[in-house]
Amino acid sequence: MTKLGLSPLLLALFLLVAPPAWAAGGTLDIVDKFMSGNTELDVATYTVDQSKVGLIGIVTDKRLSVAFDRDSLGTFTQLWKKAVAAQSATWRVIGSHKDGDTDTATLITVAAGPGVEFTLLEGTKGTNAFVLGRNDFDAFSAALEKMRQYFAH
Repeated sequence: MTKLGLSPLLLALFLLVAPPAWAAGGTLDIVDKFMSGNTELDVATYTVDQSKVGLIGIVTDKRLSVAFDRDSLGTFTQLWKKAVAAQSATWRVIGSHKDGDTDTATLITVAAGPGVEFTLLEGTKGTNAFVLGRNDFDAFSAALEKMRQYFAH
């Protein structure tokens, strides 16, 4: 459990797999969506009672997501900024963040190259990846800022 009183991993997995009717128990807001072919990258927030969770999800033939509280969002935002600054013709891993303390926690890895690649790895579900093109950098930064403001209020 986190200081939010929720297991971010379980919440993230349930939110992106659960039927829409479940959302009646809380509020799921999609901050922004990015598309690349048939792959979708979602930036979202979820509120239930007084608990807040930020989510980044990648949807392919399966849905995977990673959850953030206020502190871990700051860490992820720093990885994002480093990846933007490290653009090059070749890929290199900038860093990663794990959203829980269990064996099935989701790991997000951020790589820089001709874009920014996000890879989600969840032990029992596998891996999803999304390459965010440079044209979407400003919109993704704005989505992270909205998520930061969500935690501030």
